[in-house]
Amino acid sequence: MNDCPSPEIIDAARESCGISHATEEDYFQWDPQGRGDLWICNQRRTVEWFVGGQSIRKFSYDQSVIKAGFVNFATVSNCLVIIFKDVAYVYYLSNGDSTTVCFPFNISNAFWYSQGVVLERQSCLARLESPEMEAQHKFITLSDPMAPFGFITFSAQQKNDDGLRNFRMLMFPKDEDHNITVLYDVHQLKLHFYYTTVLDIDPEIESGKKDYIANSGSPTNVVDPSKNLRKISILNRRVNSTTTAHEINDSAQTDGINAFQPGAKPTRSMSATVDRMSGSSTSPTVDFSANPIQQPQQQSDFLSQTISSKNVQLTKISSMTLPHQSAQEIEILQCVALRLQDQEAITIFDGASNFSKVWIIDLIPDVINSISFRLYGNSPQELIRLSNLDTQQPVDDILPFCSTKITGTLALMFDNRKKICLYNPFVELETPQLELPSENLCFISDEKMIFKDFDLSTKCGHYEARSDFPYPHKSSIKLCFEAIKWICPPGVFYAIIFLWQFVVSNHDWPRQDREFLGLKYIISSLISPADERITINLSQINAFRYLTSADPSCLVPKIIMGLHLVREELALNILAKKDVQQLGDFLFFATSKMGWPAEWRLYYGNGSMELDSNLIVESFAHPLDEPPSILKSLYSVTENSQLPTTPFICFSRLAERDSQVDQLVTPKTFKTLRLYELTRASNYTDEYLMEILTKLQIDKEDIETYPLGVMTPLRKILGLIEQRLSRINVNLDMSTISRPDIERCMAMVKQIDKDIESSHRRFQAFKPYYIKGESKPESKGIYTILTDVIKSTRQFTLEKTSFTDNNHMDDFDEGSTLKRNAGMIFSEDHRLNYVLSLLTYYRPHKVHFISKESNYRKLLNQKKMVAKIMSIRTCTSGIGFGAVAYATEKPLVTQKWSRQQLNFSYIFPDGSKLSVQASDLNTEMIEWGDFHSGVSSGLRISKKAKGINGSWIAFSRPKILDAQLGGFLLGLGLNGHLSGLEEWHVYNYLSPKKSPVSIGLLLGMSASMRGTMDLKLTKVLSVHTVAFLPPGSSDLNINLRVQTAGLIGMGLLYLKSQHRRITDVLFSQLPTFIMINEEPVSDEGYRLATGIALGLINLGAGKSNGDLDFSGHADRDDAPDFSSSNATGPDERVVIGLLQFVRENRDVEESWIPENSQTGAIIALMLIFLKTHNRYISNSIKPKLDQTSNIRPELFMYREWAYYMIMWDEIGRDLSFMLDGLGKCVEPEITTDNLATYYTIAGRILAIGIRHASTGDRVIRDSLLLLMDKFLPFYQYPGTERLDFRLSIDGINTLINVLSVSVSMVMCGTGDLSVMRRLRYLEEVTTGRFSDLFKTSAIRLKRRIIDPSEAEDLQVEGEADISGDTGSQSENELNEGEQETIADGTQLSDLLNEENHFAKFLATNLSLGFLFLGSGQYALKTSELECIAHLIITALPTYTSKCPLQETKHFWSMAVEPRCLVIRDASTEKIINNVPFEVTVKVNDSFDETRSLVAPCLLPDIRKLRSLRINNAEYFPLEIKFDNNLSAADFFQNGTILYIQPKKHNGLPTESFPSRSHQAKQIERALKARMEALDKDLERDELFLDGSSTDRLIDRWGFEDTTMAELRTMTTESLSTEHGIYGYDLDMLCSDVNNGDVGDYQLEIWRKKQKI
Repeated sequence: MNDCPSPEIIDAARESCGISHATEEDYFQWDPQGRGDLWICNQRRTVEWFVGGQSIRKFSYDQSVIKAGFVNFATVSNCLVIIFKDVAYVYYLSNGDSTTVCFPFNISNAFWYSQGVVLERQSCLARLESPEMEAQHKFITLSDPMAPFGFITFSAQQKNDDGLRNFRMLMFPKDEDHNITVLYDVHQLKLHFYYTTVLDIDPEIESGKKDYIANSGSPTNVVDPSKNLRKISILNRRVNSTTTAHEINDSAQTDGINAFQPGAKPTRSMSATVDRMSGSSTSPTVDFSANPIQQPQQQSDFLSQTISSKNVQLTKISSMTLPHQSAQEIEILQCVALRLQDQEAITIFDGASNFSKVWIIDLIPDVINSISFRLYGNSPQELIRLSNLDTQQPVDDILPFCSTKITGTLALMFDNRKKICLYNPFVELETPQLELPSENLCFISDEKMIFKDFDLSTKCGHYEARSDFPYPHKSSIKLCFEAIKWICPPGVFYAIIFLWQFVVSNHDWPRQDREFLGLKYIISSLISPADERITINLSQINAFRYLTSADPSCLVPKIIMGLHLVREELALNILAKKDVQQLGDFLFFATSKMGWPAEWRLYYGNGSMELDSNLIVESFAHPLDEPPSILKSLYSVTENSQLPTTPFICFSRLAERDSQVDQLVTPKTFKTLRLYELTRASNYTDEYLMEILTKLQIDKEDIETYPLGVMTPLRKILGLIEQRLSRINVNLDMSTISRPDIERCMAMVKQIDKDIESSHRRFQAFKPYYIKGESKPESKGIYTILTDVIKSTRQFTLEKTSFTDNNHMDDFDEGSTLKRNAGMIFSEDHRLNYVLSLLTYYRPHKVHFISKESNYRKLLNQKKMVAKIMSIRTCTSGIGFGAVAYATEKPLVTQKWSRQQLNFSYIFPDGSKLSVQASDLNTEMIEWGDFHSGVSSGLRISKKAKGINGSWIAFSRPKILDAQLGGFLLGLGLNGHLSGLEEWHVYNYLSPKKSPVSIGLLLGMSASMRGTMDLKLTKVLSVHTVAFLPPGSSDLNINLRVQTAGLIGMGLLYLKSQHRRITDVLFSQLPTFIMINEEPVSDEGYRLATGIALGLINLGAGKSNGDLDFSGHADRDDAPDFSSSNATGPDERVVIGLLQFVRENRDVEESWIPENSQTGAIIALMLIFLKTHNRYISNSIKPKLDQTSNIRPELFMYREWAYYMIMWDEIGRDLSFMLDGLGKCVEPEITTDNLATYYTIAGRILAIGIRHASTGDRVIRDSLLLLMDKFLPFYQYPGTERLDFRLSIDGINTLINVLSVSVSMVMCGTGDLSVMRRLRYLEEVTTGRFSDLFKTSAIRLKRRIIDPSEAEDLQVEGEADISGDTGSQSENELNEGEQETIADGTQLSDLLNEENHFAKFLATNLSLGFLFLGSGQYALKTSELECIAHLIITALPTYTSKCPLQETKHFWSMAVEPRCLVIRDASTEKIINNVPFEVTVKVNDSFDETRSLVAPCLLPDIRKLRSLRINNAEYFPLEIKFDNNLSAADFFQNGTILYIQPKKHNGLPTESFPSRSHQAKQIERALKARMEALDKDLERDELFLDGSSTDRLIDRWGFEDTTMAELRTMTTESLSTEHGIYGYDLDMLCSDVNNGDVGDYQLEIWRKKQKI
C-alpha cells in the first residue's frame, strides 16, 4: 500500500501486540500483478493469502507482523515476504522454497520498492553506536535475501547537520513509476521530500559481494568490514530460526497454487546451506540469542563497519513544516503517492486533526537529469506547488484509487465513511458523491471494492462488490476513451470519464450497450445541451462545468474526428461490425447536428435520414470536406485503381504527436498503411514482405479479420510466398503462412542460439581471469555456487532429463528407426539382407560351391573341406555383424539379453546340409569367434539405452563365464555402458581369471572411461599388467593377452594426458622381454600394444613441438635418459628413443630382438605426431625403396603409413599417388624383390582409407578397385611351394586385405555395389590350394598357349591337377581314413593356417561391416584426433597367422557418428523416401563442391557442409545455409533429421506438377534418340560382323553380364602370362547358382566352350 501508519504508533503497537490505532489499510495488501490479496488479522499474528476470493494459505506466528506483501527482489522475483521485528520470512512462489533473513537489529517499519525492501531500524540501538554510524545505517535495503544488506545514501553535496536520528520514513517509492521519498523529522515537525534514485545492481558485481562465507574460515584473515553486518545476520539466524514459532495452517485450501506447498515437514532452504557453509571452526563466537544489550561491545564492533553497497540515493528537493498545533493533534499521518504523466504528488492526510495537503512537483526530464538537480536538488520553484484538498465538506478518510487508466486519483470518504467520491488533485476535479453499502471500505479500484466485515482481532473475513467508478470493459469503448485521452488535455479527459461514470450509474440502459450510450450521452450534451433527450441536469456537476468552460466549439470537432478515426480502425476488423454500425449512426447524428457537409452523412450510410434544420448547431467548424476513408486510401495505391492516390489522415496528425500514438490508438490502421507503402518499394522480395509483416507484428489472426478487399490480395500474395520461400530467418514470423518445415528449422536454430549463449555465459563464468584479460579473478556469488551444486546432483540431472527428453530425437538412432530407415536406403535391391545373411553367425549359411566331381566320395570330401574353411569365416563374422547391426537395439531393463551361439552348419547348392563339429576346429579360433560374436552383441545396444548397468549385466550373464561374455562386456564398454560398473561386479568377472572375460572387461571399462585417469581403474589395470607393478612384486602369472589388453586399456584411460611416469614405463617395455611361465618372451603383439598405448597417452602431443629438430640427437648410441624434461609436448628423449628403434640397422641380431619393437615404435610416433606435419619426424620414418636389405618388408607399409599420417595434407586420392615413384622398383615376375613395393603401396592405401573415410569419393573408389582387380587373381594363389613365391603371395594377400578395408572405409555406410562385388567374391569363393578356382580345362589352356612348344607339357586329360607338388594329393582325392593327414604327414589344419584364411575373413568381414556401417546410417568421423587414432588401431594390418590384437578390430565404434539424413513430413512426422536434394561441401578454402543426393542417405562430413537445399516440384523449397553463426554440426546435434513439407496437388496450379504422361513422353524421346545414335555407330563399326544377334542386341542396348564380365576383362591378360596350369576357372568364379537372384550360366558357358 502507498500509505502507512505513524512510526510511533506502529512501534507502540508492536510492543503491546495490539494494532488498534493503525489504519484499516494497514491490514490489507493488494498486489497489482494479480498474485493475490493478503490480510493481517488476529492481533497481527496471522497472515492469510487469498486468490480469487479463496483462501490459499494461512500463516500463524507468535509475534506481531510489521509488513506482509509480494516482492520482486533484484535477483529473484515472485516472493512473499512477511516481516517481523527481528526476522523476515521469504517464500519463493515459483518453486515453493523458502528462506529466513534474520536482522542483527530491530526494525520499526518496512517499505517495498522496485528491487526489494527498505527497513527502518529502531532507535533503541542508538546507545550502542556513534551518531554518525546510526545516521548512515538508519535505513537499510534488502535487495537479495541471500546477499549482504545495502543502505540508503544522501547526495554528497547536501549536508544534514542534524543527522537522521530523529527521522522517520513515511513514504518510499513502491515502483519505478514513483520517485519521491518522504521523511518526517519528529523534533522539528518537518516533512522532507527527496528525489529517489534506485541504483542498478550489476549481477556480476553483486555476486562478488556474496563471497563473505569463503573469507570467514581463517582467523588470520583480515575481515572485510563491508561484510560483518551480514555475518551477524547469519549467526543470529541460527538461533532465531529455532526459537521462533512458525507454523502453517495446512487446513486451508490448496488447489489454487500448486507451486507453493510448504508442508508440515520443514523444507530445506537455501539459508540452511549458507549457514552450514559459513559455520567453520574459526567463526566469531558471539552469542546473539540473548538480549542485544548483553553483548554491547561485540555488537558495536560489528555494527561499526560499513554495509556492503549503496542501493539507493536520495536528493533533497524541499521541506514543509507542519503547523505546531496540528502536529500535536496528529495521530496517524498518511501519505499517498500519485502520478500523472510528468507530475507526481504526495497527499498528506490525518483524519484525527483533519489535516490535509497535496505536494505536487513537475518532473520535467531536462530538470531531473541536470547535474544541479542530481547534486543539490536545485529546481525552479514554480515546478513545486502545495495545495489543499478542494472539497466542500470535511474528509473522513482517503484511499488510493487503483487503476492503470484513471491514474493520479484519490478516493475521498465523507459522512463517517458512508459516502465516497473520486478526486484528482492534479486537475482539481471530483465526481459526485455516491453512497457506500458499508463504512468498512478497505480497497477500491475500477474493477472492484473490498469491504471488511470482521473483527480483525479475532477472525478474518471480507466481501467484494463491483466498483461504483468503473472503466469501460468493451474494447471499442476503451479505444474511444484512449483516443479522447490523447486528443484532449488531461483535465478534459478526467472530466469526461468522471461524467461517464456518473451517467452510467444513473441510467438503466441495456447492459451490452450501456458503455456506448453513456459516451454518446456526454458528447451529445456537449453538442446540444438543450436537447430533449438529455434527462439529467449536468450543469450542477463540477466536471460538466469544467467541460463547458473549455470551449466545446473547438473541443467537440476534434473528439468527433478522433471517433471517426476509431471507426476506421474498427472497420479493418470484420469482428467489430456492430461497433462500426453504432459509431456510424452516432457520427451521422453528430455531424448532422453540427452542420458538417453532406459527404459525411453519405459516408456513414444514412443519407436518406434527415434532421430538423432548427436543431442544427452552426457554431461547430468542420475540419475536412469529406471524411477520410482507410479503404479508399488503400484502394487508390493498387495497380488497377482508377482513383488518384488518396492520403489518409492518421491519428497522430490529429493528436499532434509522433507515430507511436498511432500504434497505441489505431494500431491496425498504422500497420496496414505501412504494409501497403513498403510493398511498393523497389527492393521488394518475398523475404522482405515477411520481414515487414514481422516488424509490423501482423499475424495470422490479424489477416483473417481484415475485410475481404484487404484480406484477399494479401492472402494471395502470402500463398505465392508460401510456395517460394526457402531460406531460414529466425527473425521472421511464420504464422502468416503454412510452412511447418521452416518453422521447425527456425525452432532448432533458436534453440541452438540459446544453448550457445548459455554455454558462453558458463564459459565466461569459469574462464580464468588471465584469459579474460583482467587483473584479478572474479568472485563467485553464493547463488552461483549453490546453483552449481544443485545442478551437479544426480537427482537434478535425472529430473532435468525427464522433462527435456524428446521422444522423436531420442529415438532417431535407435533400433526400430534404424531398421526402418535401412529398408528405405536400400529399397532398390536386397543387398543389405544379403550381407546380413553372410555375416549372421548364429544361423546356417548357404555356401557358394560348384564342383564337377561326379564321385560321391570325392564330392563329400570336398564339401567337408569347404565347410571347414567357411567355419573360419563364421568365427570372424561377428566383426562385420557388429558394424552392420550397430546401435539397432534398446533393451528394456527387465529384458534378459539373449545369447546367440556360433552355428557351423552349412547348406550347399544341391540342398545337402553339412555340420562341422567344434572339436574339429582350432580351439583358440573358436574362442575368438565367441569373443567377436559377444562384441557384436554388445555393440547392437545403443548408447542411448538406459538402465544398462552392472545389475542388468549380471542379470543377463551366463552361469559359466565364457569368451562371448568377455566380448559382450567389451561391446558395452565401447558404447560407454561400463563407466559406472560397481567394484563387486568387477571383482566377480576378474577373479575367475578367464582371459577373454578379463580382456573384454579391462578394455571395455577403459573405453567407457577414456581420458578420465580414474585412479581405481588404474589400480585394476596395474594389477593385470606386470609392467606397472612395483619392483619385487610376486609373479601373478597373468596371461599374455590380458597384459596386452591392459597396456591398451592404460592408453585409453590416460588418453592425451601426456602422463610422464606412465609414458616412461611404456617406453621401457618396448625393448624388454615379458616373463610368461617363467620364460622370457619377445612378443611382437605385446610390443605393438605398448606402442599403441604410448601413442594414445601422447596423442597429438608432437604439435606442441612443431617442427622441432631432433637431428642433433639422432645418431647418439646411448639409451634415452628418462629424467624430467619440459612438460609441454612429448618427451624429447622418448621421441629420440623411438626414432632409434625405427632407424637403426643392426648387422647382428641382438638378444632382445629389436625387429619386434619397430612396429610398436612406428605406431607410437604415428600417434604422437598425428597430423602435425612435422617434417623432420616424417622424413626420418619414411622408407627408401633402394635400401631394403636389412628391413623387414612389412615395415615399409607401417613406415609409409606413418609418414602420411603425420603429413596429413599430402595424402592424395588417385592412382598416381599410390604408385608415385614405384615404377623403377617393380620386377615383372612374382618375386620377393617386389615385396617392398607391395607393402609401400599398402601403406599409402591405408593412409587414403583413413584420410578419406566416409567421403564416398568415387574417384578414390575406382582407383582402389582398379588396383584391387589387378592383384585379385593372385589372392592365396597356390602356385609353387618355393619360399620366395610363397612370401610374395603373402605380400599380395596383405595388400588385397588392406585394399578391401581401405576402399570400404572410403565408401563407409554407402553399400556401394562395386565394392560389394569384390568383397562378396572374397567372402564366398573358396581360394587356396583346396579350391577348384585354379583348375581350368585343357581346351582353354590350349587357347592361351602362345608358343606351340608348350603344348607338350599340358596334360591332355579332362582337368589338370592344381597341386604344385606332383608327389602330393589334393584333399579332394583323399580317402575317408586319410582326410586328416596328407602323404608327407602334414596336418590339414596346418595347411589351412599357412594359407591364413582367418586373416582373409577378418579383413573381408570388417570391410563388409564398414560398407554397411550402422545399416547404412553411420559414418566414420575423422575431424578429431581421437577418432583418427581409433581408426588407425582398428585398421592395423596384423594379417599374420596369429592375427594379434584382434580385440582392437572393434575400436571403430569410438569413431562413428550418425550421419544419415532422414527427411520427415513436417506435419505428420512420417519418413519420406527418395527425396532429391543438393548439398554444398567445402573442399578447400577457395572451392566448394555441390553434390546431388537422394535421401535417406549419408551426408558428407557435417563440419564441411556449406548449405543444404531441397528444390523439387513435389516439395516446398527449403534452403539452409551454414556459416560461423550456424554450423551444420550444431544444427544436426540432435540427429540428422530434416523436416520438409510436401505440396498438395489439390488447389495448386497444374503447371507446377508435370503429368506422368508428359514424363513418359520425355523418356520415350530420350530412348529413341539413343537408339538412333547407336544405330549410326553400329553402321560405322565392323566389330559386330562376326557376332551373334544376341551379342549385338546386348551391346546395342549397353547391357552386359555384370556377374561374369567384370573380372573376365581384368584377368585375361594376367592369366595368359602366368603358369599355364594355374588359371582362374571362371565357371567357379562367376556362377551365382547358390544365390537365387542370378541364373546359373554354367551350362551356357560349357556349351560355348564346347562350341555346341
